[in-house]
Amino acid sequence: MNFRHYSFLVLVSCIVNVMNGQTTLWGGPNDPNSTFSNGIGGWTTEGINSSTIDSSKNAIWNWSSTGDGKNGAYWSGPGIASPTGSTGAMIFNSDFLDNGGNDLNERGGVAPGPHTGALVSPMIDCSTFGSVVLKFNQYFRNYEAQCFVDVSTDGGVSWINGQKVKEGFPIEDITSNDDVQLIDLSGIAANHDSVKIRFVFDGDYYFWLIDDVSLISLPDFDLSIESTRYPARAYRQPISQICNDTMRFGAVVSNLGAKDQANTELKVELFDEKLVSLFSDVAILSNLASNDDNKLIEVAKFYLPNKLNIGKYYVAYSLSSSNQDYYAGNNVAIDSFEISGFEFALEDGATSGIRANAGLSYSVGALYETSDCWNANDRFIATSADIALASNPASSLANYNVQLYLLKVNASVARDFSNFDKTNAENSTSVFQLSAVDFVGANQSNYDLIKVPLTDKQNNTPNVRLEQGTRYIVLAKHPEEANRNNPDTWKFHGVSNGVNYPFKIRQTPVIDNLGTWDFWDGSEAPVLRLNIAINTKIDEKPLSQNVIQLLSNPVNEELKFSLKFDLKTNANITIFNQDGKVLDFKSLKNVTAQTEKINVNYLTAGIYYVRVSTSQGTKTLSFMKS
Repeated sequence: MNFRHYSFLVLVSCIVNVMNGQTTLWGGPNDPNSTFSNGIGGWTTEGINSSTIDSSKNAIWNWSSTGDGKNGAYWSGPGIASPTGSTGAMIFNSDFLDNGGNDLNERGGVAPGPHTGALVSPMIDCSTFGSVVLKFNQYFRNYEAQCFVDVSTDGGVSWINGQKVKEGFPIEDITSNDDVQLIDLSGIAANHDSVKIRFVFDGDYYFWLIDDVSLISLPDFDLSIESTRYPARAYRQPISQICNDTMRFGAVVSNLGAKDQANTELKVELFDEKLVSLFSDVAILSNLASNDDNKLIEVAKFYLPNKLNIGKYYVAYSLSSSNQDYYAGNNVAIDSFEISGFEFALEDGATSGIRANAGLSYSVGALYETSDCWNANDRFIATSADIALASNPASSLANYNVQLYLLKVNASVARDFSNFDKTNAENSTSVFQLSAVDFVGANQSNYDLIKVPLTDKQNNTPNVRLEQGTRYIVLAKHPEEANRNNPDTWKFHGVSNGVNYPFKIRQTPVIDNLGTWDFWDGSEAPVLRLNIAINTKIDEKPLSQNVIQLLSNPVNEELKFSLKFDLKTNANITIFNQDGKVLDFKSLKNVTAQTEKINVNYLTAGIYYVRVSTSQGTKTLSFMKS
């Protein structure tokens, strides 16, 4: 099932990158053939293929004087941030070639996609070069495309094909606009006198910008973090549901240098919003060989987030050795996750939208999991789901009908979903329908969060009772579009490419128009959030009065209370508001008699509740925040 994206927003974080000294063999800042200053120079471009045969010749690279692709219908954000980007860069603008800069003119441009185009270098004499590394700046946004570097040693008569750039790059993902690539071509180009290099864009949407191309000698030492293992189950999880989400940390790394690296160190550190370090660990490889690429390194320690408060957290990865690295810009990576009071989310807001090609019906979902650290008397319910939709500018969401489901994944389904029944859409035997509600659009703005109340399908009552340690799927079923050939009426489901889930299992399920399930493991995260709450403020199985006593009421900054049990007891403490939304959750072990303090300074003035729950029952008290 193919999807077309609508628009996107790029958030770029900048770090200072230092290139240590290395011999430039060809090109450089004073060579216009390297910097594309004022034009294409000695390079040539060739249109290889287009979905419209007689347009293949038009599938070419173009010189951009401003280093961007602003004439594309879906362009947004900055231009390429290469050292000489202000003097121009080369672009394969798949977006513009396909639609001519008009999002309502898909496949109506001078070279409709999918298409293939090559940018070919001048002849380069590498006969005296013992090693050859291609170095260039790039800015690449992907939909369904691949980028290649080909090499010829006979002046372009024949080509050695297939060095992929950013192999496996997810749909809708985008590089930083100052991305630097180093590709070792020594085994092909070294000691040859008639070398040509070509950059080949092959596929469909969006763009590939290239600048500051040069050949350098192979650096002795150059490490790179290729990707990281995302630590949390989801980007945002309620504090009551994250306590046993065991976080493990690792990164896929490469040795891009000529020499083996001894004692390569991967450091992982967890920070809170104030950049206070909460956890760190180091993995050391005694030897990382020069040909070791895409090697997974994991640190030994894991982290349980059961003592974290509501807020945002950052995980920083750094890769180093005792040798000075040639390019430090790819030695650092940062992930983040959030702990909320009552919301599950895979993302932090829509950056684009998806629809099924040809406007066919489809479903997209988000997988979440409740914690197994509840006790028998903790009660949580799913109250609503949040979605984000969009329409093309000439249309609106009025009367657009989306069916929302809350599905429970059956306990018999394996952790890797290997035995999942992929037939019959939302009626698959591997899931159980807890809720099925309709949403009909009105005057919502594009990508607004839309809250849809959930009802229990069996009892036709508000809210859905949740179970501990259980997987749930929030699923949005989109209809076949009535005027699917008219771009004015196209509708989209909001997604984000801000969080990468390459190591997650079945995080984003999708269903095609035939009812067949598939799973996205590492691409866009849909805006399909799940909101939960406490089931009731009433103690269904009341504990004795003296189990919990407030030591101050009203409270200002800290809620102080005492706990007292006859025997050692595991107790959960929940703070929630009058709507049942959880604001804090603590899991305590082997309590007899002790005093607890919880920071409530973040709460606004009003009435709140604190509940202690054990396997025997609950006791709930109200308190006033002044």
